[in-house]
Amino acid sequence: MTMHRVRCPVCKGQRYRKTPTGHRRRCRYCRGTGTIR
Repeated sequence: MTMHRVRCPVCKGQRYRKTPTGHRRRCRYCRGTGTIR
């Protein structure tokens, strides 16, 4: 299981992690808007 950290273009700096289940964990900022593009 490799925890992968990717940069979130919405936050431009904050990152969201990809869980092994296939779900993306959003950053606190994205969580409010709920939009990841």
